[in-house]
Amino acid sequence: MSLGAMPEHSPSVPAGSAEPVPPSTRAERPLRLQRLAGMTVLGSDGRTVGRVRDIYQQDDSGELAAITVMPRQLSSRAVLIPSAAIAALPAEPPEEPAEPRAADAVQLRIGADAARAGLRPPDTAHATAELLREAETALGLRAGGCVDA
Repeated sequence: MSLGAMPEHSPSVPAGSAEPVPPSTRAERPLRLQRLAGMTVLGSDGRTVGRVRDIYQQDDSGELAAITVMPRQLSSRAVLIPSAAIAALPAEPPEEPAEPRAADAVQLRIGADAARAGLRPPDTAHATAELLREAETALGLRAGGCVDA
């Protein structure tokens, strides 16, 4: 299933690299993706969107399909951010979380306000391809929407 460019897992590498993923990297992917939980998410405008709550992987490849972001710690509203909206992932989580820095955060292709206005995540732990396409449209990443930077 192709949902747009998948973000790379090296230090703030822009998404869309056509380089093949070596087998050792494929084996390390689940651990790297698990480390995203709790990380800060920054919009393209540099503003904080929230923190990663859930990580969705594609069933067949294990690639990152989407994340769920909680805008505030005690918020009941979460948003589904498809991988097409992710510009870059940090290589490793920071040792001591301090003020969010772009190199230590999940970076989006869209602004913080647009990200916060995204679709709610599914009630189940499974995001269908259709739901991910709808989430892309809601964020302005597909025809019919506009991207705010």
